[in-house]
Amino acid sequence: MLSRRTGLKRRRRTIKRIVTKHGYPLCTTKKDIYTINKELGEEETEEGYNIHIYSVLDNELLRIKRKTTTAKTVQSLEKAYINMYNWIKTSENVIFARICSDENLNPVAFIVVNNDINNNSTDKASKNNEVKKIFQEHGSLCNKSNIEYRMGKQIGMKEQMEESEDALYVGFNNKDIIIKKITGGGSPQSHSNNSKDIGKVFGDIYKEIKFSKKAGNIYVGPRILYSTICSDKYMKPVGYLVMERIKGHYLNKKEVQKESNNIHELIDKLYTARINHGDLHNRNIMKGTTISNPEERIWIIDYGDANLISEKDKSGPHYAVSCMSEKYKNGKMKIVYV
Repeated sequence: MLSRRTGLKRRRRTIKRIVTKHGYPLCTTKKDIYTINKELGEEETEEGYNIHIYSVLDNELLRIKRKTTTAKTVQSLEKAYINMYNWIKTSENVIFARICSDENLNPVAFIVVNNDINNNSTDKASKNNEVKKIFQEHGSLCNKSNIEYRMGKQIGMKEQMEESEDALYVGFNNKDIIIKKITGGGSPQSHSNNSKDIGKVFGDIYKEIKFSKKAGNIYVGPRILYSTICSDKYMKPVGYLVMERIKGHYLNKKEVQKESNNIHELIDKLYTARINHGDLHNRNIMKGTTISNPEERIWIIDYGDANLISEKDKSGPHYAVSCMSEKYKNGKMKIVYV
């Protein structure tokens, strides 16, 4: 009979083989081997939150607890993430835990607990075919089987991304999409363990996803195909944006001057949508095509520093231009070159 440790090692090796063959699923780790089966009931909790209890597919000894809420503002989303982070930290008999997001980017927390505290074995279902069934048919806690996007080769300006641990990946077996990993302004190790700081990171990621989606909807940025937020192994939030890949290049100084009218037109669209880009330079302006836009055109990308223009600040299109960079003077575009 296999020991529990040997069984876990074999199961994780099997998952690694599946991941190597099929690409790395978003928000899935080699330890995320648990899948919800049947709902068993609810658990009382504070107002505004719900906890549902489920059995675990192929493992009768375990239970999954799923905590949810509905938030309407960035501040309430940050508080919800903090609440779930603290819930996980104070729960007992936890074998595995993750915080994910639903289709509206509301945080959803999962904990896997041992239902039989007198039995330390948690790996009864460690056969290879059962692991394959979880990944290929049912998905995992943070990644359902109907989500097809997986990360392939890392690309992009690695020297710029080293500061924040953000990264760009080509889609696995799909070169028409790009997957952006968003850490909210810092590496996971650099984030404070203070729950308030972790909540702010979630809020920053949430805002970048929302502004990226909005820019894609008005045809200023690339079209967003899928987005999600989930916790890493430190229980700190990481976001993923799946977008159409722009096949082209960043603009140089000469091209920026040549395309100034087209760039101004896109900036006006952002202004109308009440979006201040916040970091407009030539490396955030591209010329190229996407799978749904085969004609070459200008795109504005990277909305990590974007913010909402309030109604009282809308004093004309030049407001949106001037507040994007100190290099904008009197409504004339003078972009910083990097």
